[in-house]
Order: sequence, then structure tokens, then C-alpha cells
Amino acid sequence: MDFSLDSWKKQSGQRFQRLTERLQELKNSGVPYTVYSFLAAMSLWPLVEAAQAGQMLPVAVALGSVAGGVGGNLVAEQIQRWVDRGGEPTETNIEADIAQDAPTNPELREALDTILEKLEAIPQAQAGLNEADRQWFGQTLRQELSELGSLDRFSAVLEGTIIQGSDLQGGDQSVVGSQAQRDMVTGEGHAITNIEGDYLDQRRVMTEPNRASLRLEIKEKEFCHSFPGLPPAFAKECKPSAYGFDEDGLPCWASLRVRFNVVNTGGERGELIWEIDPESTNLPDLFTLDEDKRERGRIVRPFPAGKFAPRDECSVEWRLFVEITEQYQDPNLFASALRLLDTYEVGLRYWTKDIDGISSNRYLPIRGNFQGYREKIIELWKYDGFNELAQLAQSDEFE
Repeated sequence: MDFSLDSWKKQSGQRFQRLTERLQELKNSGVPYTVYSFLAAMSLWPLVEAAQAGQMLPVAVALGSVAGGVGGNLVAEQIQRWVDRGGEPTETNIEADIAQDAPTNPELREALDTILEKLEAIPQAQAGLNEADRQWFGQTLRQELSELGSLDRFSAVLEGTIIQGSDLQGGDQSVVGSQAQRDMVTGEGHAITNIEGDYLDQRRVMTEPNRASLRLEIKEKEFCHSFPGLPPAFAKECKPSAYGFDEDGLPCWASLRVRFNVVNTGGERGELIWEIDPESTNLPDLFTLDEDKRERGRIVRPFPAGKFAPRDECSVEWRLFVEITEQYQDPNLFASALRLLDTYEVGLRYWTKDIDGISSNRYLPIRGNFQGYREKIIELWKYDGFNELAQLAQSDEFE
């Protein structure tokens, strides 16, 4: 039978049921991220089997429909490595690789999170567990997701897996903690005293399904030449021509323009907070981030910037302005360096702020190349009469 999205969902559902068989092994393993890596491995196992059977193309198509282009490609490449490694891939080998790679590869983790979410891995896996095992499963997975920075995404699914059960006389009823009285009241109205209310309140807040939760997905990105109009704060003195150059032909600034799709999966209004991560940002020496941080990123649409309604989904345009490094502010040196530009990476960390506070941060890498930027600069130099600079940027006769 040909592999498809439907067959993937059916087969992965069968794999999730193996949690009852593997539970004791997972409890005793002592390996970090043991539950998360199990769920991810069971999600991917049908893809591995299909790839071994020569159906890598249908696998890639199914991945693309679930995890998107970049995420789907990353997972497809990993599956191909498992198939090509030699010997039969095993569940434990795949779990070990995921436990090692997921904490350090944000793009891969984002793709795995999306797959777990769309395959409904968590509810399917815990469906066959008894109360005690569900308790362990929920606590362990919650801790792992918190360390991975993915807890907000799955908090609604995990609601009730910790504070519940016969020990609390409430079965699956809701539980509310009172910090002042340190009492607990179950959904049936029974009061249980001497419970640390602040602990319960903390758990309730962490698992509140209605909390705002913003997620970003890159739709378009472009490294741009300076343009006439409102300049960034550090370039106020520059008076660009109609083509964006100063009187010597040097660009006044540059910017990375990104269009995000922003989704608020929660039931409360949320505010987007972000910062550039300098350690994971890799720009060529030709450019430097604004030192006073006034232009470390600006949401230019929508207004008011960064605030999103419950269950809302919208497009946001964001610009990161960069300066031309001082050592390249000679137009000839700039043109020579322009020829050598290759790729860039900007690391973006972001949070959701709502009435209960700020969520754990998420990391989003923005990667691209300078080909379009270089071609645009050369084209505009020619229009603006700076033909020598255009020729220099295209020449192979310099180092």
C-alpha cells in the first residue's frame, strides 16, 4: 500500500499504544527527554518504514503537509540518514538521536512539536494508561517540555494530568487551589485541607488552556537595500538619493524584512515580546547590529504593534535594520565586499505576555542568502550613475 498522510496517522496511532508496553523501561531509563523522544520516535516510525520500502517521495510529501517546508525537509533528511546508516534502525536508536538533537536544534524541535500536535500524540499515548501511570507520564512530559521551551504549546493537552485522581477524591474533576486558605476544592465540592495552595496555583496557571500563546511562522524574508522614507534612528543624518545611496554611492543602511504569520492559540489577548539573540546571529563583517539597540527590530504592521486577540491569526511585517560597518564605509571597499557575501542567520527569541505574566521563550532562526540583495544594489548603482561601483561588485579581479 502506498504511504499517505492517512496511513501515517493510522500507523502512528497504533505505535502510541505501545506506551503501556514500554512504560516501565522508560521510567527506569534515566535518559533525558525520555517521554518526548518516545513520542517523537513513534510518530516518525511509520515514515522510517515507508522510506525503507522505497517510498521516500510520499514520505516527504506527507511531512511537508504536516510540518511545513523547512521543518519537513529537516525531518526528511534525518529519516534518510537513519535509513542510510547501515543496519536496521531501531526505536531505541531513533529515540536516542532525538533526545540528543532536539534540545540543540530549534528548527528540528519545532517540526517535531508540530508533528506531535497534529498527530495528537499525547492524548493517544496516555489513553490506555491507569491513573498512576498517567500521573507519571504527565509530570515527566511537562518537565521535559518546559526544559525544551515547548510547554506553552502543549499545556492545554496536559491539563489535569498532575492534579487529579482518586487520592484527591475528585476523579477527573477540576481542582482549584487557594493560596490564602491553602485548601483545595474538587469539582464535586469536597474540601481537602493542608495543601500548599501556592503550588496548586502555580500548576493551575501553567496548565490554563485559555492563556495567550503566540507562535511565529516565517512566510517571506528578504534582505533589503536602504529605501527612501523614514530612516532608522542611527541613519538620521544620511540623505539617500531616490535609489537609496549617499552622494558617494554608499547605501545608507540595510534591513532584513520578514513577514511572519502569527497565531494566538490561547483564549486571552497576548502581546509579542522579542529580542535578537547575538550569540546565534551570524552576519558578515560588512554589517553590524545597531549598538544602542534602538533598531534591533521593528514591527511595522499591524498597529498597535505586537498585540493579538484570542484565537487570532494575522500577518506581521518585521524589519531588522543594520548599519554598514565603519571599515566598509568607503564605497569601493563596500563594492568589493559585496561580491563575497554568502549567507546570514539572525536568531530571534520571543515570548508571549498576557495577564498571568510571560511565557518561556521560543527560538526562531531566520536564515537566507544575499544574492537578491547584491543583484539589487548593482542594478540601482547603474540607474544612479555609479557604474564603476557596479563593475567592481561584479568583477572577479579582486581579493
